[in-house]
Amino acid sequence: MTHSPSSSGISTGLPEPDGGTASSTLRTSGALFLWLALQLAALAIAAFHFPLWAHAPESEDLLALQFILVTQLGGSALLFPLLMGSWRQTVFITASSWPVIVVAGMLSAVSLRTIGLAAMFTTFWLLALAVITWAIQKQDLGRRSSIRPPLSSTGAKLIAVAMLSVWTIGGPLILFCRVEYFAGADALAPWSKAAFGPIYSIFSAVFDATTSSWMSLAIVWLLAIVLGGTRVLMTRGSTQISLRPMS
Repeated sequence: MTHSPSSSGISTGLPEPDGGTASSTLRTSGALFLWLALQLAALAIAAFHFPLWAHAPESEDLLALQFILVTQLGGSALLFPLLMGSWRQTVFITASSWPVIVVAGMLSAVSLRTIGLAAMFTTFWLLALAVITWAIQKQDLGRRSSIRPPLSSTGAKLIAVAMLSVWTIGGPLILFCRVEYFAGADALAPWSKAAFGPIYSIFSAVFDATTSSWMSLAIVWLLAIVLGGTRVLMTRGSTQISLRPMS
């Protein structure tokens, strides 16, 4: 009588013969292409002076860096589970954002210091999203070893995307409504800028050189560290349980 690997609970670790690797590669390539297409579209809008609002400035290429930063932060908040599937993919996504920021900075005629601050903020933002994605992917191991499995990794990714997207994209919209419809509203305190998301914070950090505007990035990294640490502890606990001999 033979035992299959699935019935004995032992994984062979061999690649699937049904093209699973090919489909994964295709999905990864599609995510990378979408990431590059979003950035090139933002550059094209600025370079060809495509008006996005009624009173857009004639020299709209001066806003190229702003367009790129909005695209990178908003697009990564919506797509980070696809973009950060592996560490190799994360390195490519992060590195590919640097030349785009440089080109946008040249179109905007800003200083090298401004370009460097923009690249630094974006890099730390993408790395924090990569840590969050890695922590969510560790959920599968916890589900297999737990009697009461937690939320699936897909469900956790959707919740994370929804929360970060509302904060990243919805924050500037709320700020716009505040400025547009409440003309007598008080000016924002430096520490309250983080409440309106990383897009508003990166503008203040890069163009105004405000140190307190990096608070939103610190919040995302705090979330990433908490999730990553929790997953590491859960993985170690489940490994110790699985190694105990059964009575």
